[in-house]
Amino acid sequence: MEMHGGKDRPVLYIIGAVLLLLGLYGSFKTAVNLAVFEKYPQQGVFAIPFIYLNDGNGSYYGHEEECQRLINEATAPYYGSDGFIRAATAEEVVLEEQYKQQDIIAAENCMNGIQEGRTWTMVDDISKSFIFLILGIGVLASLGALRRIRIVLK
Repeated sequence: MEMHGGKDRPVLYIIGAVLLLLGLYGSFKTAVNLAVFEKYPQQGVFAIPFIYLNDGNGSYYGHEEECQRLINEATAPYYGSDGFIRAATAEEVVLEEQYKQQDIIAAENCMNGIQEGRTWTMVDDISKSFIFLILGIGVLASLGALRRIRIVLK
């Protein structure tokens, strides 16, 4: 791959080293996330902090607390034609129960979406780390840098 009289080799060494370092960083941070956290973090290892780019798979819902807010615990009072609070009718009680069941289902779907998002983030982190490692090793191996590094380390 000697182009331009070998002047591109330092650039390729730098690219290979950066790819290898990114792969090592990603692998280490992914391993730490798996070992330390009970639930895998929603933000990926290579994500830019405070910026979430939705990948379109619809699996990002937010935090678990937001899912619990979907369940409306309190019911609004019912008012009669005279403006005073009255007891709920049988139909209104049935409707309230239906709404509560819908809220519970929505909260469960939200939690499932968060778990799915965590799983996708973990798989994405593992695959990106692996790809960076392989690319970095491949570029450095093609330049013979790994042989030189092995000689220096001995």
